[in-house]
Amino acid sequence: MTLLEELKQSGVNVDEGLERVMGDRDLYEMMLGMFVDSVRDNPIALEEFDGELEPLIQKVHLLKGVTGNLSLTPVYNGYQNALTAARPRPPERIWSGSSPSRPI
Repeated sequence: MTLLEELKQSGVNVDEGLERVMGDRDLYEMMLGMFVDSVRDNPIALEEFDGELEPLIQKVHLLKGVTGNLSLTPVYNGYQNALTAARPRPPERIWSGSSPSRPI
């Protein structure tokens, strides 16, 4: 089984990824390898952020973008879930009919 076949079985949208590089299989595989090398050589270690969320969010956002461009859907979804968990949430609004209530 080839790398791209294995990726397809794992939920990666290989056809879309190949479309993004105009069908150049060698280029796509090279870019996948560069991504793997980058993540391996620069892991996200929470200790390096010393409790600061913004640099962590920026790094995860960058990786999410790269995985989206490579159509690595399962990895992209993981980064999206991490961003959702890390980003501060705005206060919830309670809707009553068509007009929002304001928090007290």
